[in-house]
Amino acid sequence: MEHSSAVLLHRLQGGEVETAAIIWNRYVQRLTQLVRRRLGRGGNQLVDADDAVASAFRSFFRRSQSADWHAHQPGDLWRLLATITRHKLSRQLRWQSAQRRSLPGNTAHEQSVESLAVRNPPSPLESLIASDLLEQWLQPLDAIDRQIVEARLQEMTW
Repeated sequence: MEHSSAVLLHRLQGGEVETAAIIWNRYVQRLTQLVRRRLGRGGNQLVDADDAVASAFRSFFRRSQSADWHAHQPGDLWRLLATITRHKLSRQLRWQSAQRRSLPGNTAHEQSVESLAVRNPPSPLESLIASDLLEQWLQPLDAIDRQIVEARLQEMTW
């Protein structure tokens, strides 16, 4: 059985249920790793990587028969799933951020002068954007240069 992106997507759109399991098994770990990288080292207690991936797969499988998706090149299915997953994660992070802002007693006028002077950590959305930009910037670097930059960002010295 051929399992290229184009064939898998075509079979799924044709209603072959067993193809969904093949796609799930092929991509679930990679997508979970993608989400965990985007959430950062400490993760995010309010957003679970497995939940974000499951939500992305639900959307993908729900829309697969009605959407006009095509996979022409190797990796197209991965790129589609990664895009859906990043979008789902972004929406979940924005929603969590909005929920925290709407909590009672969390308004700027109630904060003390001292707390305003201290730099607040970045929001999950800001972290996600910074992570995306850093990943794009590091992508063209060779392995050694990438390791050097990553070590320096972790404040390592010679």
